[in-house]
Amino acid sequence: MTERRYRQRPLEDVFAEIRLYRERYGINEIHFWDDNFFINKKRTKDLLRGLVEFFPEMSFQVPSGSEINAIDDEVIDLMARAGFNKLFLAVESANEEIQESYIDKKVELGRIRQIVAKLKEVGIISEGSFMVGFPNETKEQVDATFRKAKEFGFDRISISLVNPLPGTGLYKICVEEGLFQPDFDPQNIRWSNESIMLEGVERGYLGKRRREVWLEYMQERIDIEKYEKQNIRKS
Repeated sequence: MTERRYRQRPLEDVFAEIRLYRERYGINEIHFWDDNFFINKKRTKDLLRGLVEFFPEMSFQVPSGSEINAIDDEVIDLMARAGFNKLFLAVESANEEIQESYIDKKVELGRIRQIVAKLKEVGIISEGSFMVGFPNETKEQVDATFRKAKEFGFDRISISLVNPLPGTGLYKICVEEGLFQPDFDPQNIRWSNESIMLEGVERGYLGKRRREVWLEYMQERIDIEKYEKQNIRKS
C-alpha cells in the first residue's frame, strides 16, 4: 500500500494510545494488527519490555501473524511476560521449493518445532498458518504441506488458498503466465477460493482437502460448532 516505504511509530506514542484506551474504555486486551510487528527485533523487544513494565494486567495478540525467522527464545519469553496469550506463526508453504520460488521471507522450516515447543513451555497457544495453491505447485507438494501442517505440533492450524493481491510479484506472475481462473476477481478475494489454475490438480481439490485436514486436526482441540458460530457472527 505504500510501495517500499515503512514507518515506525515512536514507542512512547504506542504506549500513550494503549493508556488512553485502557482509561477511557476499561479494556484489558489489545490486538496489534501490524504485518511488520516483528520486523525490527530490537524495537520489538523494547516494545515488549514496555508492555511488561506499563501494562502488567493486560493481555495482547498479533492476529496478523508473525515471521518465524524473527522469533527467538528472548522474544517468546518477553511475550509471555507481557501477557501474550497466542502467537500466529506464518509458515506459508511447508515445501522448501515453494519457499525458495514464491515466498520472499523464506521461512526457516527447521526451526518450527523448536519454536512451538518453547511456546508450549511458556504457556502461549501456537497457531500455524499455511497456504496452498502457489503457481506451478504440484499435487504432491500440496499434499506434503497438508501432511506437514499436522506434524509440527501446533495447538491450532489455519489453511488458506493462495489469492495473489494486485501489485505483488505473485500477482504479476499469474497475469504473465495466464494462471488465474476465469472467474477470479481481485476486488473480491476470499482465502477459501481457488483462484490459480494448477496443472494436474482438479478445481475443488484444494478447497475440499483444506477443509478435511483442518477438521481432522482441530476437532480434537476445539469445539468446532462453537468456533464456527463465533466466526460467522464476526463476519
